[in-house]
Amino acid sequence: HEIKVVENDDDFNSLHERSNYSSFPQIFIDDKFIGGYSELAELHASGKLSSKWFIKLHLLKVMGLMP
Repeated sequence: HEIKVVENDDDFNSLHERSNYSSFPQIFIDDKFIGGYSELAELHASGKLSSKWFIKLHLLKVMGLMP
């Protein structure tokens, strides 16, 4: 996994161009924009997301690394 911190307007604009999404977290899997945490949870609930990805990202949230 990789966590990128938006530290300035250029970082934000670059990420926004990539996702067309302005809230955080912004989750990408294999360079594909998934959405935020709610969309990730929906993918997991529907069985479309590998449990290993969901567990890793949930741990990041619990550790305070994701809102």
